[in-house]
Amino acid sequence: MAKSKIDSLISGCKSWSDFVALANAQENEKDKGDLFERLTQLYLQVFPTYRTKFKNVWWLNNGELPRKELKRLGLPEKDHFSVIDQLEQQNSPLTESIIN
Repeated sequence: MAKSKIDSLISGCKSWSDFVALANAQENEKDKGDLFERLTQLYLQVFPTYRTKFKNVWWLNNGELPRKELKRLGLPEKDHFSVIDQLEQQNSPLTESIIN
C-alpha cells in the first residue's frame, strides 16, 4: 500500500479503536502490517519523548533507509527487510532497531 494512502487512512482515525477497526478491515496481513509500521513511525517522530531521542526513524519496507546507512550498518542492499521493519537513529552515536 502506498505511503500517501496509508497516511490518509490513518488520519481518519480519531482513536485507537478506530485504528484497530481499520487494521482489521484490511484484506491481507501485509496491508495491516504497513498500517501499524507507519503508525509506529509517526508516533516515534511526533511523540515528545521519542522526537527528542531519535534523529531519524526510517521505515525500511518503504525504502527510506539511505544507501550510506545500509553500508555503514553492514546490511545488504536487497532482501534485508524480512526481519527489521524500522530503524531509529538516536541523537547519540548508537543506532537501535525495532525488530518484527
